[in-house]
Amino acid sequence: MKFVTPREAAEIDAILHSDLFDASWYVSRHLDVAIVGMLPEYHFYFYGGLMGRPASSRFGPDSHPDIYRAAVNTRHNPLSIFLEITSKN
Repeated sequence: MKFVTPREAAEIDAILHSDLFDASWYVSRHLDVAIVGMLPEYHFYFYGGLMGRPASSRFGPDSHPDIYRAAVNTRHNPLSIFLEITSKN
């Protein structure tokens, strides 16, 4: 497993505890996550979000296209971006 910085750990924890991330839903839609044996929140944080995969039926590139574009441009997880923006409001 990759070394995780304290900031990454905090962002992964925020994703995991967000009502916009559904680990069971994510794995059921992306079977490769189960095959490689990676925790779904880690996969979404480091890979899935940047691949354009939705975090749940409530958060994805169709419902938040601007956030997903920003994620690609900044190489940062889209749900982390969204949670950071909404926490400031």
